[in-house]
Amino acid sequence: MEGYSGVGAQVHTWSAPSQPPYDLANAQVAYGWTAADNIRPWAHDDSVFAMGHFLQIPTAYMTSGACGYVYDSLLLYDTVSQTNFWLQVCHFDTRGTPDDEYTAWDEGTNSAFFTSYFGSDTQYVTKSPYSYSSTGTTWSDWHFYRFHVSHSQISQIAAKINSEQGTSLSTNPSNYRLDLLTVQNEIYCPVGTNGHLGMSAYDIYLYEEYGVGSGPVVPEPATIAMSAFALMGLAGIAKKKINSRRS
Repeated sequence: MEGYSGVGAQVHTWSAPSQPPYDLANAQVAYGWTAADNIRPWAHDDSVFAMGHFLQIPTAYMTSGACGYVYDSLLLYDTVSQTNFWLQVCHFDTRGTPDDEYTAWDEGTNSAFFTSYFGSDTQYVTKSPYSYSSTGTTWSDWHFYRFHVSHSQISQIAAKINSEQGTSLSTNPSNYRLDLLTVQNEIYCPVGTNGHLGMSAYDIYLYEEYGVGSGPVVPEPATIAMSAFALMGLAGIAKKKINSRRS
């Protein structure tokens, strides 16, 4: 990790249990933007938005009834309907390799979410050819993960959420503003269950590509630091604040 900054966290519900009626415990690194920043990931007709980083998940243990998972998430704000939704892509799940794309409702934030995974057969997000796939097995070395969401894919995601969750999200991708990103580990732990789940991540970045003519550019991991910096400058995307929090 020389030359890079990283973050590590472990959720351990024996020492920090969730309190009823809450049944989730998580740790996350989050990057946020204000409304004034007006970050528009799909501002162009050929926009492709990407998120990538290196990750390790060296430890996970759950008692019966609990489960743990690790995922990337983007909080997107629809400036037309003035509502949020979460776009999540899962790296790891103790129940087995993630292999589904679905929508649901998050009672904690009172908003819809869409979840996908890192795989070769997804419809709504695209795994980078250099990215590892989702798994249900822990590992201790560094794995590179990156996903891409095109202009048409974000429109399909909004339409799917509207159909399944009864929302009225815009299907025009240019109407979406990015407010927050997270990389987080989370444990579902109903009363009487427990678990621990550790993760570390570094070199977390985002970029938008447009006007390239032949689809998304996918630099190899070794060239990411330079490429991401250049592309983020081109697209006008900049990190405003960084914080690590547990909720």
